Amino acid sequence: NSGIVRVLKIGRNIRRVKEGDLCVFFAISHLNRFGYLENHFAFGYDEPGSIGLLAKQTKVREEHLYCIPENSKVPLHQWTIVSLRYITAWSNWKVSKKCLEALLSREEYPAPYVFGWGGGVALGELLLAKEDGFRTAMIASSTERLEYIKNLGIQPIDRRLFPDLHYDPGKYKEDSSYRKKYIASLKIFRDTVKEITEGIGVSIFIENIGAPVYQATIRVLGCPGIISTSGWKEGMNIETIRAAECLQRHIHVFTHAGRLSEGEEVIEYTEKNNWLPKEPSPIYHWEDIPQLIHDYANGAISSYFPVFKVNPISLR
Repeated sequence: NSGIVRVLKIGRNIRRVKEGDLCVFFAISHLNRFGYLENHFAFGYDEPGSIGLLAKQTKVREEHLYCIPENSKVPLHQWTIVSLRYITAWSNWKVSKKCLEALLSREEYPAPYVFGWGGGVALGELLLAKEDGFRTAMIASSTERLEYIKNLGIQPIDRRLFPDLHYDPGKYKEDSSYRKKYIASLKIFRDTVKEITEGIGVSIFIENIGAPVYQATIRVLGCPGIISTSGWKEGMNIETIRAAECLQRHIHVFTHAGRLSEGEEVIEYTEKNNWLPKEPSPIYHWEDIPQLIHDYANGAISSYFPVFKVNPISLR
């Protein structure tokens, strides 16, 4: 449910788009009066009667579509990054930044550290943070991605330095060998972050993975600090020591996708600024989607934004 589409036909009351328009697709509908997702329905995922973009044609609501500017300087296939991932990144970063500003002024701390665990949304937020004058770092586990992150002006951190940093509460309690390895990896991780942040800790940590890395993330968060999430790739349920979080002045930010007005903001910002990173990944064709799924599952794709092409269209 993430991509760009061409409008083939419109209903009689449609005003936002016209036939022939190329649009960024936004999968959120059934919004409340403030423009936020209601009932947690996402098009092509859990919204009844929707089939997403794994189809040659599909029927969508008007609010799903944001027109790509005519004669855009952004290559057409790059706009796919905006759909879902970068709209999510925009909304999450806006809230996280405001939360930090409520705790600590930029006069007091001119260049706070923003970290992120690897992923397309986190990358988008780190690029926004860098543009806003924050110092940024991103964790990744392949040589290609680490080099890619470095070339974007973000400090890369090699995930392979702390290979056993995958928290499992059951194993931690019952398996002494597992616990020993986890504690060793946690120490390396904490020492690495401490060195980079000069002992201050991370001011905003973008964490969209979930339970396996949450405990480690909390331990490197500064005081005050923000832990921010818009996803739950490997686990939705987490345990928090509320007293410790209160004492450390930690704010937990939870957002999901974005609101309608933010979609317009993202389109405008993307066209005016060099926000979309050039991607090394090839574009898969419709008949190659099974291969794309196989490559992704086996870690054979270095790109954070793998792309497939449903219908033939010239890429400008």
